[in-house]
Amino acid sequence: MGSFGNSRTSLMWAIAFCAGFLTFFGPGVDALGQEAAPAMPMPEGEHDEHMNMAMLDIEVDVNDAMRVENVTGGAAPTVTAGLKRSADGGWDLSLTTENFVMAGHDAEGPHIPGQGQIALHVNGAFVAHLMGTSHHLDPLDEGVNEIALTLVTIDGRMYANAGVLAMERFSVLVLDRDPKPDAPKASLAVDVVDGMEPETYRINQGDLAEMRWTVASPLVIHLHGYDVAAQALPHAPLIMVIEAYAAGRFEIMSHSDEGELNPLIYLEILP
Repeated sequence: MGSFGNSRTSLMWAIAFCAGFLTFFGPGVDALGQEAAPAMPMPEGEHDEHMNMAMLDIEVDVNDAMRVENVTGGAAPTVTAGLKRSADGGWDLSLTTENFVMAGHDAEGPHIPGQGQIALHVNGAFVAHLMGTSHHLDPLDEGVNEIALTLVTIDGRMYANAGVLAMERFSVLVLDRDPKPDAPKASLAVDVVDGMEPETYRINQGDLAEMRWTVASPLVIHLHGYDVAAQALPHAPLIMVIEAYAAGRFEIMSHSDEGELNPLIYLEILP
């Protein structure tokens, strides 16, 4: 049976800035989310019509100093985030940073090492620069939603540690069901490597499952049965969040750009 925990990889991430602001879902979407994100082609396969997906579709060199501030070693700023369902149907974010000093909402000017803001995007639209250690999100749309938290410099660039972006990205499946704010959280971490043999991970029905994925190449991660998928990219972990409402044994597969389908793990949800 697979083990639970967290993992990270030192890899490149694709992302872009538009006029100094973050944009997550393709060219033409400004920081206020004034234009809809372009659709990304679905992977070929018999399950295509069943999958809800939240994906990114832009590329940028994270070693470009005009867009990314790379800091190496123990001084690199980091952010970690927790996500919990709230009683009103929304979501509560909890934030922890290291080696990072939050500047004001309207801070501008030259770069000051280790200072900046936490940029929050939901489904490609800029929501706010967060200044505290917590934030409440109103109820999300039914289906798959993308939440991204990114450390940015005062002069509008992204922080990274040797090419690994200082960010947390959640892909959240929202169901048309009453919220369960006190649901136990089940966390697991999976590193996708070539030739891996599928392991079985077990959680309980009713858990809020938080699955962190790290990959060496772009993959679409597809949870069968729940028919939810999200794109995992090699630049930062993908955290897939689902409410485990249905018991059973479910296969999680990868869909590559070449159309290959591979089983990654089995998720057993125990009644």
